Amino acid sequence: AVLECQMLMGSKGSGGIYMTWVTFASACAMLLVFAVYLLRIDSLIARCTNHAAFRWPTPVQMGLSKGRVAAFGSTSGFFLVWVFASLLQWDDVAKHDSRWNAIRSTLTTDGKDAFERARAYWEIQKPLIQESLKTNFTLHPYFARTELWEGARWDEVINMRIESMGKQLDNGKKGFMIEKDKCAMFEFFMEHEIPIPPVLTILRGSKDEVEAKLRDVHTHPSAYQFPLFLKGCHLTQGSDKGMRALTPKKLEKGSFEKDVIPWMKKKWDQR
Repeated sequence: AVLECQMLMGSKGSGGIYMTWVTFASACAMLLVFAVYLLRIDSLIARCTNHAAFRWPTPVQMGLSKGRVAAFGSTSGFFLVWVFASLLQWDDVAKHDSRWNAIRSTLTTDGKDAFERARAYWEIQKPLIQESLKTNFTLHPYFARTELWEGARWDEVINMRIESMGKQLDNGKKGFMIEKDKCAMFEFFMEHEIPIPPVLTILRGSKDEVEAKLRDVHTHPSAYQFPLFLKGCHLTQGSDKGMRALTPKKLEKGSFEKDVIPWMKKKWDQR
């Protein structure tokens, strides 16, 4: 089962993700049967149901040998090591796999509806995008260095972009910052007079500098227009929860000290 899961985890088809979990569930069921057979759990259950004052039986009373216990222990140990060392890491990666996203979109009625609407929108927009690319669009040389192949999945395209960024960073090129550093992005917008909400300040110096600014807002709220939004420039994924709205209610002493300041420090350290 472990070898089969390993092969399925590396498969290119969406069925591989389904079958990996089916195989894993089957392996768990077989391990349970193995435990019943080796550890004489049936005998233990019988003792539980037949004796009012149950005493945990000794291995000898249960008919267990050292070989049986060792066989089950080594098998279970190997299985758990594999789960934590391989399967869970694969599952974390698979969550961002376009094949897995396609599977999830079919699990609920709402998911199917959203997926079909997205597909229909893409089919309408695709020829318009292709036509625009012929005459009205020039890809920046930094991003044009990404090596692609036809038929690549979305998650594979993302990985190839990251690999290209890494190679160019080795040569001192930092074009990735326009996307991966929100401060750089806002500065680009302001420099080129692209309309955005007003930026109060950008702080890169230290955590103490950011805390001092927040405490100034806390002490002199009338000098600011709310709501204010705090954004960790280095956090670009929604799952990082890198943005926080700052409202007058958040400036109340308890909430400010217990929520805003600890959140800022945590996000600063997430660098």
